[in-house]
Amino acid sequence: MKTIRSFSLLLFLGLLISGCEGGKFQNPSGTLEADEIHIASTQTARVLKVYVDQGQTVSMGDTLLLQDLELLSLQRAQTATNRKSIETQWQIAEEQISLAEESLSLIEKTYKRTKELHQNGNTSQQKLDEASTAFESAKRKLATAKHQLKSLNAESEKLDAALAVFDRQLEEGTVLAPVSGTVLLRAIEEGEVLRAGQTAFKIANLETMDLRVFVDMEMMDEMILGKEFAIRVDALGDKLLKSKISMVSDVAEFTPKNVQTRDARSQLVYAVTLRVDNPENKLHIGMPAEMILNRENVK
Repeated sequence: MKTIRSFSLLLFLGLLISGCEGGKFQNPSGTLEADEIHIASTQTARVLKVYVDQGQTVSMGDTLLLQDLELLSLQRAQTATNRKSIETQWQIAEEQISLAEESLSLIEKTYKRTKELHQNGNTSQQKLDEASTAFESAKRKLATAKHQLKSLNAESEKLDAALAVFDRQLEEGTVLAPVSGTVLLRAIEEGEVLRAGQTAFKIANLETMDLRVFVDMEMMDEMILGKEFAIRVDALGDKLLKSKISMVSDVAEFTPKNVQTRDARSQLVYAVTLRVDNPENKLHIGMPAEMILNRENVK
């Protein structure tokens, strides 16, 4: 009887401990993540040269690939030629305006003198009409010359804008690394046509990693930005790493379907992200890990 009672007591204590571990203090788990940057070109063109490979570390501003933009360069040269032609026409239009202004000034003086003579009865109506017609014609010529100059200015601005677009496109034919990090994916080869918006590389900064877990509502009082928690990464055995909470969701959600049991999946939880340093590059994207909850850091 003593043996049976002792066994029952041990079984009860085991179930009690198991219940505590599976209850409030169960360690939430997830996989390590990093912010991945998808790098693409803004235009469609053949790739001339790829300068980096998968697994390589790059710095912000490093050249990743070079596209063949010879046709674009020729189009820019043609636009630049048209721009120079506009400059020549612009100079001619300015000269025409200057001549038209001088002519108008002389004709206006003639018209005023003829008008004065006509008022004094010293010239005929026909002479006054001819002077008036010449004066109106001179004003129209000046207005036409100014309108022509205005049109040339508008065309010049249009070509300047086109040249600026060409320059930007030619510049972007050399794809640069927008951030420092590790090349996770190289999805293009030399000679292939890289289409606008097509991912050519994926880069991530692996110096820090994120562990995203889902925490029960009862624990939310302890989920404070900047608070430190230990995490355990499966690949590193029992070694514990220091991490800090970098994000706490404000919105509750149902536990993801791939987490815990069917009953647990119907519970409301909050997403929490912990950031952990990775100076030795031992941590990798996708590694399973868990957040350590115990009475020392969850009170």
